[in-house]
Formats: sequence, C-alpha cells, structure tokens
Amino acid sequence: MISFIEKVSGGSLRTRLFATVVVLSSLAAIASSILIFVGGAGASSAQERALSAGRALGAQAYYQHGELTMPAALATRTAQLNDALDSCYLANGATHVPFDNGGYTYDDPNGVAKSACAARQAAVDAYAQSPEMAGFNQGVQPLANAFWSCLQGAGVLPASDLQRANTRSASFVAAADRCSAKANSSVGVVAQP
Repeated sequence: MISFIEKVSGGSLRTRLFATVVVLSSLAAIASSILIFVGGAGASSAQERALSAGRALGAQAYYQHGELTMPAALATRTAQLNDALDSCYLANGATHVPFDNGGYTYDDPNGVAKSACAARQAAVDAYAQSPEMAGFNQGVQPLANAFWSCLQGAGVLPASDLQRANTRSASFVAAADRCSAKANSSVGVVAQP
C-alpha cells in the first residue's frame, strides 16, 4: 500500500504517512459502506422473501367447519413452539385453566413457570412477529374477512362483546359450515378433506 501512496503522492515521509492514513481510511469507509449496503440489502431481501413466502402460505389457508386451517409447514412450526412452551409451563408447576368454549390459560400464582419459560415465550413471540407470520396474516386477510363478514350476517354472534357465542349450537355450526364454504369460494381455495 505504501508503494502505491508513494507513487501517487510523492513528498515527504510525513505527507506519505498522512496520505496513507487518508487513503486507508477512505478505503475502509468505502468497504464499510459497501458491506452495510450489501448487508442491508441482503437483510431486506431476506425479510421480503420471508414476507412473500408468508403471503403465499396465507393464500393456501382455508376454513373448514369454522376453523382456520393453516398450511402444514406453518401449522407444524406453530404447534412445535406452542407445545414446547406448554410443556415448560407444566413442568414448572403451572396448571391449565380451561375456557368454557375450548382452549385454556395457565394458573401460575407465583410466576415460577413464567420466569422459567421466558426464553420459550420469547421464541413464540419472535415467530409470531416474524416476517413470515406478517406475510401469512396479510395473505389470509381476504379469507378471514369473508368468513367473519358471513358469520356476522348469519345472526349467530352475540350483539355484545360481553357475551360469548354458543359455538356448539346447531345454528352456529350450520352457519360456520356455510360461511367456511362461502369464504373459501370467495378467494378460490378448496378445503382439504
């Protein structure tokens, strides 16, 4: 490098050293800019690819009997993360508290399980906030809008958010089946058997 500087700058040793520092600093700045640009573009394009892949997955989702069915890859990853979190909570003393219409929450009065399972919860949260899931949510939105619009028009949902829908009633089940088929048809997806 010094021989290059000497040929370009000439002059005293001090001038040559100063020129060397300036050129090396300039080269380092240029290299850093290139790395930041390339790294940023790579990260951005990786995020865009994940977002696009998520949208494609969302477009493959369908409703069946009122339940949103995700593509296998997404359902498997979600189940793995949720199962690991659930196992951790139960292994650390929490217990399930069931909801009336299905699902559950945890009873963890002293917060022992919450503390012990913070890393698993962070993994669930990170996946939920990932570009792939953001894309999935965007891709599935037209399907979900069609389903809920149909269900609201079917008169089976309570007028108030303070009341729960009776999801086991014959009228709700029939409306959920009808709205599943209508929503799927409106976006061109076919429910799998």
